[in-house]
Amino acid sequence: MTPSGRNRPDSETAEHVFAQWFRSLFAAQTLSMFRATLAGERQRVRRPPVNNITMRRVCKLCNNGWMSDLEGAVEPIMSAVLQGKDVDELGDPELKIVAKWSAKTAITLSYTTPQNARVPMQASRSLHPAYGGPEVRFAFFYARLLADTPLENGHLQVVYGGEVGLIGTDEVPGTRLILYLNGHALIVDFPPTAVGFRFNLTDSCASQLWPRRQAAGTRALPVSLPTTLPDLMLGLCRMIRVELDSNALRA
Repeated sequence: MTPSGRNRPDSETAEHVFAQWFRSLFAAQTLSMFRATLAGERQRVRRPPVNNITMRRVCKLCNNGWMSDLEGAVEPIMSAVLQGKDVDELGDPELKIVAKWSAKTAITLSYTTPQNARVPMQASRSLHPAYGGPEVRFAFFYARLLADTPLENGHLQVVYGGEVGLIGTDEVPGTRLILYLNGHALIVDFPPTAVGFRFNLTDSCASQLWPRRQAAGTRALPVSLPTTLPDLMLGLCRMIRVELDSNALRA
């Protein structure tokens, strides 16, 4: 990207991670941001006001183009969901918009914290309308959590799958990000860049909504009450199991 002062399509711009319409729906105006491992290690890295969260790794053409269009398309859908509409009432085209918006938001958030690894680049690029790859590079999961005492809003990034040992790439194996907003858990998973991975939701209380619908296997979240925000988010992430098909890898 060229410097912002040159005012070209490829000039660097600052992207607000959360648009004004979305910030106005927040029950709290801060976002606690964590990183963790599936083994249970976790660390809070930031707790910024939501209106101060920006990411400068966006070109002017994308910021004012497809990313702006995506915000416009998702606003009426997410506004309705955050105000009580059941996601099961959404059709596949609407779920695709919510999934891509959640992924775009999760990716930009991953660049605003001192993470050990960001979202795999190929997965990030798969959101671009001009992406020519043949495969869907991420999956979207959702859970609505009801509690007597609401928790603050949060974001958690988990890197997993390092044991696969992918050769010839510096990409991170897999990244799972969760946005917990007003009691809604939006989970985006960017699986390892290898064949043979599948999701098992037998023990998950989050259902998969895109690229295909898969019902959650349980309604219970196995955390001790009262719980903390990182425990809740990590519990949701750990319940979505990734399985490896060794036959597919050998093929």
